[in-house]
Amino acid sequence: MIEIGGQELVFDVSHIITGINASSEAEAIAPLSQRLIDAGLVNPDFLTHVLAREVNFPTGLPTEPVGVAIPHTDPQHVRTSTLAVGVLTNPVNFGVMASSDDEVTPITVIFLLAIAPGTHHMNVLGSLIRLFRNGSFLEQISSSSPDDIHSTIINELDKSSHNK
Repeated sequence: MIEIGGQELVFDVSHIITGINASSEAEAIAPLSQRLIDAGLVNPDFLTHVLAREVNFPTGLPTEPVGVAIPHTDPQHVRTSTLAVGVLTNPVNFGVMASSDDEVTPITVIFLLAIAPGTHHMNVLGSLIRLFRNGSFLEQISSSSPDDIHSTIINELDKSSHNK
């Protein structure tokens, strides 16, 4: 378990996939979603709902040195709050969060959120977005092994919770 924004989420190294070869948002998100489905943490229709939400409410962030997306969907499709992280071999364009037009940004790192009912998802999103402002954190995530990514995320979240 990890704590993000005062909320507890299941986060295991098996929820991290590096070297994802994708040419679309769906191809980028699908393997992460399948890991969570296989673990019984989300409903079988989770991916369908994440992709549908991404069309209307894109989650791409034009961060530096690599772009990050934080796709997610409504809580009724989630059994247990959890996080999966994916690193793409080559960037894939995602719609930009809170953009008023069809602006896209190249994404290399995906933080797939599965937020169960009763969890304050805005707290989780806010804490993650603060982490994404740290370029060296993103650089580490984009170029590390799953074990190192897991440790880095846990360490950074621990640091940020102590620096409040």
